[in-house]
Amino acid sequence: MVIVGIILAFSVFITLLPYGVKAQESDEKVMTVEADVIVGSGGNQESNESIVSIQVPNYIHLENVTVGKLSGETKLIINNTGNIDVLLTAELNKPDDIIFRHLQLTNGSSTFRNIPEFITTIGTKRTLYMRLDLRYINETIEDDMIGETAQIKFIAMKA
Repeated sequence: MVIVGIILAFSVFITLLPYGVKAQESDEKVMTVEADVIVGSGGNQESNESIVSIQVPNYIHLENVTVGKLSGETKLIINNTGNIDVLLTAELNKPDDIIFRHLQLTNGSSTFRNIPEFITTIGTKRTLYMRLDLRYINETIEDDMIGETAQIKFIAMKA
């Protein structure tokens, strides 16, 4: 009886072999795709609506900065995702921050300016450079400040 079962199973296997039966015939994966569809210049429909929109990095790390010294320059790219040129300014969420009020920006073709004095125009994309100037800090800092953070708000308006 056992031999008949083995012969039957073997003959079913041999019969199905030419049909290419496999343990897994197909596989499916799902991917999410997102798009921002804007009706404006360059699209299929005409619109006179001006769109002001920018994209900025979520996070910048300035590395180690020593009190009494100037940090290295850190590059950041601001993308203009709207359909018109924009005027860009920046402001600190806490303007009286003893460390980050010494944060400076430049667009590469002008001198570094402290955040409240910075202004530039952006067509499609602009590379900016950021540094922290602690050479002339007046506050007394007695202990290392590891992981110190601040938030900068970039404001874009029609140029």
